[in-house]
Amino acid sequence: MAWRLGRRKRTLASATFWSVIPLLPVVFVVTNNQWAISVPLRLQTASETLAQKAIAAGFIGEQVDGNDVVAMHAAAEAAIDAARNGRGPRFIEAVTYRLGDHTTADDAARYRPPEEVQARWKEEPIARLRSYLAGQNVWSKSGLPPKYSSASTWRSSAIWLWSHGHPRPYSIISTPSCRRPMPHSAANSKGRLMTEVTLVEAVNLALARAMEDDPSVVVLGEDVGVNGGVFRATVGLQQRFGSERVFDTPLAELLISGLCVGMAAQGLKPVGEIQFMGFIYPCID
Repeated sequence: MAWRLGRRKRTLASATFWSVIPLLPVVFVVTNNQWAISVPLRLQTASETLAQKAIAAGFIGEQVDGNDVVAMHAAAEAAIDAARNGRGPRFIEAVTYRLGDHTTADDAARYRPPEEVQARWKEEPIARLRSYLAGQNVWSKSGLPPKYSSASTWRSSAIWLWSHGHPRPYSIISTPSCRRPMPHSAANSKGRLMTEVTLVEAVNLALARAMEDDPSVVVLGEDVGVNGGVFRATVGLQQRFGSERVFDTPLAELLISGLCVGMAAQGLKPVGEIQFMGFIYPCID
């Protein structure tokens, strides 16, 4: 609805909203897993923490160890109590680490080393909680007491399923294309038969051809660099043409479109990647 009001009215509505934020009984919880798909947090913001962003809205922000169940419970309890008793909203930044892939279409091994992930497993919250419970004589090698048995069974099953992953569905991204000659009617202007490729492969080939032919062509956007795009449309381009011509941006579509306009005004030919059609609406501004 805000989008339909137009840019000026939406700006006014946003300003009005933020002006009353200090009065609202709200607890904002942000899970900082340190990755925006393949883009690390340091490339998303220059802020030392996300919690400090609450200052701009005039209320308290707190950074908490998101892998510590006890610490998170204590922080949430205090924040909820403050909100319910008229002391305004609170912002909790739960610092953790994304141990798995972003989605079933993602492969995190493309952009972060396995030893980094392995080291982070030592901070995994379930293992830490079990260690704490063992120290409190609630957990033993034989498992939980009988009254906790059902919860233990459910948790063990969930952990097993999660740690073993899920089968990844075939798609136009992952399914190997049929590399067979096309019918003669599909021959190109010189009479040579063409090779069948997927839509995503065709986009990748077109970008590579354009960048090879014209040094003013640059590719920028969400996860286009090391990761090669969530749909693999830019795979291999940064390795081939360098990080100055193929580079990641923060997950901010308005920023990407604004950069493209500015770069085009200076004679470059930018190709902006925003992943999904539903993300294009912020670009309209």
